[in-house]
Amino acid sequence: MDQVYVYEVEDGRAASWTAEIAVQAESPASALRVLRDAGLRKSQFHGSARPTRTISCAEFSDATLGSLRIARRAFEDCGWEPWAPVPAGFALNWRDGEVRVHHPTGGSFRRPHDRG
Repeated sequence: MDQVYVYEVEDGRAASWTAEIAVQAESPASALRVLRDAGLRKSQFHGSARPTRTISCAEFSDATLGSLRIARRAFEDCGWEPWAPVPAGFALNWRDGEVRVHHPTGGSFRRPHDRG
């Protein structure tokens, strides 16, 4: 029976550099495989690459998980954002996407990640 496995990960697009990724799968191992296939790197997982919690599928709507069966929420300055589906082509590895840059005088903005 499928469950939704939630992982806490490093994400440079979030103000706190922390996000949660939820994936619907048959087991933690298959959930991890889905995330790795989607581009998430082992070094991005907080702690170990084990889910921080498991949620029943009934708590997530099909719209929240989307067609990939993966959802994401970032921890921003005002707290956790709502869950949103991860669209096809979205870089789970934030190094392949945009990164939040904190300005020395306060505030932040987003820019593409430099691949120096």
